[in-house]
Amino acid sequence: MDFKILDELEIFLQKLIDSQQAIHEKNTSLIQKEINRFLSAHPADEELRENVLNRIGLFYQNQLGEPNLALEIWDELLNTDGYSEFLWKNKMSCYQSLGLWEQALASFLLLEQREFSIDYLFQGKAEILRKLGRMDDAEQAQQVFNVYQKSEDDKWSDPNHYYNYM
Repeated sequence: MDFKILDELEIFLQKLIDSQQAIHEKNTSLIQKEINRFLSAHPADEELRENVLNRIGLFYQNQLGEPNLALEIWDELLNTDGYSEFLWKNKMSCYQSLGLWEQALASFLLLEQREFSIDYLFQGKAEILRKLGRMDDAEQAQQVFNVYQKSEDDKWSDPNHYYNYM
């Protein structure tokens, strides 16, 4: 995959951030127009396009404070490819940042249905369940995460693990 477009995207997004007028006015239509122009000038395969649009979603959420626009982008991408773990994770975290706990949990459950190996996300699920007042379920989710974390800690602390030879 050619990652040059991702570097160019980061430069492009930084220029948008530096443009105080666009940020100050939150002129999302102007920003969207610039993003569309960028995408047209940088045709990419589907995997790269997904990565670019995901970064744009993160840009909307984190730099522009427009999580609803980020959710629109992630929904569009997930309708095309519902098997992208990081898109589901970003969508779930966006719902969490908005305090939309039911939607965050629904996103997690959809991710879980797709049978991703997501034990590392169970700490987030536990947090969501606590916010919803489902303490028993939250404790179960936390236990799944704790088992995962212990196995990761054990793996990395094992001097015979192949990562230690890299």
